[in-house]
Amino acid sequence: SSDSPDSACRPFTVIYLGIDHFDTITRTIGHKSTDLFIQNMAHRLREAADTTDMVARSDNADFVILSKRSLSPEAEKKYADKLIKESLRAFAAGIDSMKTGIHYGSAHYPVDSRHGGELITLAEERMNKASSSEAGTNEGTIERVALPGEEVFRNKTKNEIISIFERAITDG
Repeated sequence: SSDSPDSACRPFTVIYLGIDHFDTITRTIGHKSTDLFIQNMAHRLREAADTTDMVARSDNADFVILSKRSLSPEAEKKYADKLIKESLRAFAAGIDSMKTGIHYGSAHYPVDSRHGGELITLAEERMNKASSSEAGTNEGTIERVALPGEEVFRNKTKNEIISIFERAITDG
C-alpha cells in the first residue's frame, strides 16, 4: 500500500483476458456446457502461461495473469496472443455457430500503479477498451481456431456434447 515501490519487488505485468459475448455463448449452449468450456479454457491457459506466472479466474470468463516479468510491448503482445490462442482452443470444439474472440489489457508495476487493485482495474479497463473498439482487428483478438478432430462434435446436440465432456472429465 506504499506509494514508493518496495526495493525487493521487481517490475511485473498484469494481463487481463476476457471473452467477448460471454452471455450469448451461455444462452447458446447453456450454463453447464459453458462451465465445462471455461474449465477447459482455464486448464489450457495455465498450461500456456509461463511456469512462474500466476493465473486466476476473475469473473465469468475473465482471467488475470500476473507475469513476474516486465514485458516490452512486443513481447507482451506475443505472449498475450499465445495465451489467447490456447484459450480459444477450448471454444473450437466443433460448434460451428460458436465464434468468439478474446481481448486483453495490461498494466505494469510500478509504472502504471503501485497498488495491486489499481493494476487489475486498469488492465480490465484497457481490455474493455480493446473489446469495444470499432477497429477491424483489435490487439489481442484471435477468432475461433479450427482444430483437427472437430468432426467429433459436428451435428451433435447440446446434450450429446455435454455427455462427451462429462465422459472426458470422468476419464481424466
